[in-house]
Amino acid sequence: MIRNIIFDMGNVLKYFIPLKLIAKYTEDPEETKLLYREVFRETEWIALDAGAISTEDAIASINQRLPEKLHAYCEGLIRSWWKDEFDDVEGMDELIGKLHENGYHMYLLSNATYNQAEYADRLPGWRYFEGRITSAEVKLLKPSRAIYELCLSTFGLKAEECIFIDDSAANVFAAKQCGIDGIVFHDDMELLKRRLSEKGIRCE
Repeated sequence: MIRNIIFDMGNVLKYFIPLKLIAKYTEDPEETKLLYREVFRETEWIALDAGAISTEDAIASINQRLPEKLHAYCEGLIRSWWKDEFDDVEGMDELIGKLHENGYHMYLLSNATYNQAEYADRLPGWRYFEGRITSAEVKLLKPSRAIYELCLSTFGLKAEECIFIDDSAANVFAAKQCGIDGIVFHDDMELLKRRLSEKGIRCE
């Protein structure tokens, strides 16, 4: 029987859209393309989530590949992206509230930087969450098996009593390899509710 529901954050609870962040700094197509590639699609971003690099070192490393006129934009994106008000995934707050009402326990498991603690209380349904594992803080990344096992041991959960919701099929597959059932979220609330119901989870 499922008793615990573990949520990813980005594009499950709140939308994370790098191009919207970049648009705060520039609307030039070439600058946008360059910033997207070098800030969000290179190894420093992963290293930040893994807790393997400092913010200062990440900025310095990325700026070596950017023209000087974009250095301030890079710093703003790295230091301040999490201060922006990202849109909630519509209906997620209500769903989590209903799951809580029906007796389920909620946890957060996300690849994120150390800053997550500063904005976690702005996440949909956060008042119902009983625990949080952030990749940078534990120096493990999804889909590493170790981070799922750490989540289970930290909160005293049994894998067979948990279900994991993530927008990444690879991350859900990894959870299943650890005995945790999972659902890939496709930004479709009705589909998510249907799949939860199919697994015997009361979400209405």
